[in-house]
Amino acid sequence: MERFNNDTPCGKKLFLRFITAVFMVFFLFISFTLTASAATYVVKKGDTLYWISRHYSVSVKNIQQANGLKNDL
Repeated sequence: MERFNNDTPCGKKLFLRFITAVFMVFFLFISFTLTASAATYVVKKGDTLYWISRHYSVSVKNIQQANGLKNDL
């Protein structure tokens, strides 16, 4: 299990990137398309990156990269 610091700053807006996979089958050919979309989340008291990542089905690493956060929060 991953361990993360619980000191996610209150009121900070975090950007969350979602990867959506779209599969299309045409005859016997399969095309695979990845599309990225983003959302924002305003951090509330007691929130952790781990909780936010699970709630929005994205990885902690993805949230850190999208927001320029260091790994050692």
